[in-house]
Amino acid sequence: MRSIRFWCAVLTLLASLLVAATSLHAFPITFEFSGTTLFHFDGTITQNLEAPYQGTFTFDSDGLDLFPADPELDRYEFSGLPYGVTLDIDGHHFEYDSVTITVFPHWLTGSREVTRFDVVSSGSDHLLNLNLFNDNLLGSATGDQNTLPVRDLFLTSYPIFKFHFQDSSVGSYTGENVDSVRALPELSAASMLFLGFLVLCGVRVGKPRIPFRNPPRQ
Repeated sequence: MRSIRFWCAVLTLLASLLVAATSLHAFPITFEFSGTTLFHFDGTITQNLEAPYQGTFTFDSDGLDLFPADPELDRYEFSGLPYGVTLDIDGHHFEYDSVTITVFPHWLTGSREVTRFDVVSSGSDHLLNLNLFNDNLLGSATGDQNTLPVRDLFLTSYPIFKFHFQDSSVGSYTGENVDSVRALPELSAASMLFLGFLVLCGVRVGKPRIPFRNPPRQ
């Protein structure tokens, strides 16, 4: 009869193969961004305002390019949960269930080539616009399937406003800097299954055994 350790090893191997197989397919990936604003426009006047902001944008890592024939422009659109953006700014929290990512793979800044990512979420009452520039000399942020980012961005300076947000309820915020943009890959269902197997096997194998003793003779 096979031992519990043997079957745990078999299940762990199968779960590992499942994780490897699912990693080859699309999955939602989330990026977290943060920075500080410079100005706030309340609909009447513009004021200097250094307010920290933090948010996320989530998209399909294997999205389809809407302009496949254009080597200088790629665009991907995503809508419906879990895709979209979140934003916390100046004591307010916002969530929108759509995001468009436009990529310029060969954007020139002076004599240097960078990758520009424009992350936009727009609707009848809001607009969020992030202009992100990855320094290609420091490392690629894209994967093998397309030009969507899948790794942390090596942000480079560029003389334009990189953050703009407006909502009908709060006015608009603008800033020159996005301090960091880092990837937060989510665990797939297969990964969760794999971790569950490990926990189950660890608990089962590590459970102490109660030695069998013959009952005392009468």
